[in-house]
Amino acid sequence: MRYLLLVLGTAFLTACGGADSTSAAPEAEPAVEAVQDLPPGFTDAPPPGPTSDTTILSGGTFVLAQNIADSVVVISDNRLVSWGSRGEVELPNDSIGMDMRGKWIVPGVPADIENNNLTLPSEVASGDLARLLVFNSNPATTDNLSSALYAIVSDDGIEVFEQVSN
Repeated sequence: MRYLLLVLGTAFLTACGGADSTSAAPEAEPAVEAVQDLPPGFTDAPPPGPTSDTTILSGGTFVLAQNIADSVVVISDNRLVSWGSRGEVELPNDSIGMDMRGKWIVPGVPADIENNNLTLPSEVASGDLARLLVFNSNPATTDNLSSALYAIVSDDGIEVFEQVSN
C-alpha cells in the first residue's frame, strides 16, 4: 500500500509539474496596455460659450465730463443701460463681463479718430446707442489714437483688436 501511495503521489506531482525539474517555467503573460475609459462626450466639441444680450465692461476709466475710474458700463441690446463706479451699478445676472482694467472707454465712433481728432463728450444718456471706443491709453494725452485703439463697441457688437508689438 505504501508503494501504491508513493506511485500515486509521484504521478500527481509529475502531472502538476512539481516533480519534473526539466519542465520550463510558465511564460509570463504579456503586459496588457491599460485603456483609459473616457467619459461620454469627452471627444465631442466643447459647447458654445455663454451668450447674452447684456455685456458689462468693467474696470476701465469711463471718460465723460468727470472720468469714472474703475467703472462699470452695462450694455444691453446695443444700448447703454447704466454706468458708474464699481459697486454703484446694479449688474444683471444674465450678463457677460469683459475686463477693461487699464483701458479708457470713450463714447464715440471710429470716424472720430480717423483724423486724430476725438471730441470727448461730456454726457451720455441711458438708452443711447452703445457707440464706444476703448483705448489702451488715455486718449486725451495719446498722440496716435489709431495705434492706441483696443476695441470698438457699435451696433454690430464688440470688436476687439489684436495688439501687435513693435
